[in-house]
Amino acid sequence: MPDQPMGDLFLKDNLNRLIYKLSWVRNFVDPYELSMNAKEMSSSDGAVAERKVHILCYKLKIFG
Repeated sequence: MPDQPMGDLFLKDNLNRLIYKLSWVRNFVDPYELSMNAKEMSSSDGAVAERKVHILCYKLKIFG
């Protein structure tokens, strides 16, 4: 329902499943990384994050 909050496992399970079905990229969304980024305490390199986004965009363009 649009007015209901999403469950805690939405990002980990549902969104990752959707991304996998569209692009064959497994475990693209890491909830821990997202929460660290929201707090501006990123534990991953910005270049790694950018590379992941580029790979996903290329796969969506090729297979979409």
